[in-house]
Amino acid sequence: MTPESERRSAGLGPDQIGALLRDNPGDGGSHIVRTAQIALAKLGYAVKSTGAEDGATRRALRHFERAHGLAPTTEISPELVKQLMAAAGG
Repeated sequence: MTPESERRSAGLGPDQIGALLRDNPGDGGSHIVRTAQIALAKLGYAVKSTGAEDGATRRALRHFERAHGLAPTTEISPELVKQLMAAAGG
């Protein structure tokens, strides 16, 4: 049985994190933004996980990047989300 068929038999959806990390969010980018927002919220930033890249999300990302010595970015990339998830503990 493959990991994908195991997930299906367990009632789980497609590998969303895997798709995200492969840079294929499958929904026009809102999934990657939402994942970043969830990680930012876990880190204590006042953002809502809507999937829309709003001002609060951009401010939180800039603060996170500065706090972690990262170069400022203009978009939420899979690499940035990996860093956010690692900082948020998963």
